[in-house]
Amino acid sequence: MSSVLGEAHRRTSRETSLEDSLQENLEHKRVKDLNLYLKQLLSGSRKLANNELVLSFFLNCCKNTLAEDSSSVTLGPQSTDHKPGVQLVISYESTRLTVMLKHMRNIRLPDGSAPSAHAEFYLLPDPYEVSRRKTRTAPKSSDPTYNEIVVYDKVTELKGHILKLVVKSKGTFVGAVNIPLSSVHLNEEKWYPLGNSVI
Repeated sequence: MSSVLGEAHRRTSRETSLEDSLQENLEHKRVKDLNLYLKQLLSGSRKLANNELVLSFFLNCCKNTLAEDSSSVTLGPQSTDHKPGVQLVISYESTRLTVMLKHMRNIRLPDGSAPSAHAEFYLLPDPYEVSRRKTRTAPKSSDPTYNEIVVYDKVTELKGHILKLVVKSKGTFVGAVNIPLSSVHLNEEKWYPLGNSVI
């Protein structure tokens, strides 16, 4: 009787071990497939990589977590800093400059109302005026969230380049900032102050 129970116990242990091994292999395959999918998604067409659904899926979870954490309030658009600003993440890898516009805060029209704002990016110097990139327009908000990516290819070096960002609302100037790329901290979320004139 004890040998029958021992055999049943060994069989159950082997089956459990086999199930664990299969589960581990399945999880490893899922992670591998997900990484491949993300790589294809983000290195594919700009239209797909900048799709609002894709960006909101990957980025809004982080934004919601920050909003719930009271110690991180200064990182989100609802900061206690009352000066207008824009939150960017600037990356540079093998001649590709990538700028993610995350949030704007405390932006207003000249009459004090909330704008329906969009951002225009320019990579200077731009003698042929071909570097303009434009985001979508966020509906009336003083603290809009964008989570949009702007890409410049064939940027051989950052030294000597300036990223100019101009915020407008239906043709009305809202604010601007010039960022010298040679001194920027790459791959970091950073708030840049918006001035009230274009240089």
